[in-house]
Amino acid sequence: CEPNPYDRLPKEVVHKLFSDWYKKEYGKIPGNNLIQKIYDAMTKKFGERKKHPSPGWEGVRVITCDYSV
Repeated sequence: CEPNPYDRLPKEVVHKLFSDWYKKEYGKIPGNNLIQKIYDAMTKKFGERKKHPSPGWEGVRVITCDYSV
């Protein structure tokens, strides 16, 4: 895939994907402080989230693979 500078990854998507992964791996829901660390790491790597017209980290998208099949 070619990167698209117009893609934006919303905070809510990061929260959902990380929480689902964490629960699958550790059997419990991650605490707010752990999720905040994820947000901080995203901001450090990709810059501040844009707020308008659609919120999210600009130029970032998630590619997922399902290995459970």
